[in-house]
Amino acid sequence: FSVDLDLTSVELSVGYLVYSRAFGSPDQNELPGNAVRSDLFVYAVGGARFYDVSLAFERFGGTGQRTAGADEFFGEPMVGVRIEWEFARDFFLDAQVTGGALPLDGHSVYSLEIVAGFQWRPVANVGVQIGYRQLAYWLSDGEDADEFSWEGRLAGLYAGVVLRF
Repeated sequence: FSVDLDLTSVELSVGYLVYSRAFGSPDQNELPGNAVRSDLFVYAVGGARFYDVSLAFERFGGTGQRTAGADEFFGEPMVGVRIEWEFARDFFLDAQVTGGALPLDGHSVYSLEIVAGFQWRPVANVGVQIGYRQLAYWLSDGEDADEFSWEGRLAGLYAGVVLRF
């Protein structure tokens, strides 16, 4: 057998600050000893996630059908929550959980994503981030013999640039 799989996942999201809390004095000079100000932020997150799947199978030898494949595109709305904790000036720990679903007749997609990371923002709205991501998804299209169904997981380290506006 020869199997060729191409999977692309793209996410567009926005957040809205729903809760914040400052710990310590707003004036860094008023904090005792080597204590630092600490801030907690909670965001409601919403957006869309898209998947492009290309799958091809080829069988060598034997009789009968020798190739099969699918090219599918899926999209879904998603919602979730994001928590950021500024534990030292310009340094943040963050966690995000999002879920999405679009259960249409004959074409459905579901997902759950958990992300945990670390950010350094030397400039107020620009920084770098590193973390771990786990995305579980369930995709299906069609019915009976023409049905495409795929369950998968994407997991691992990620790194990126943070731009806030």
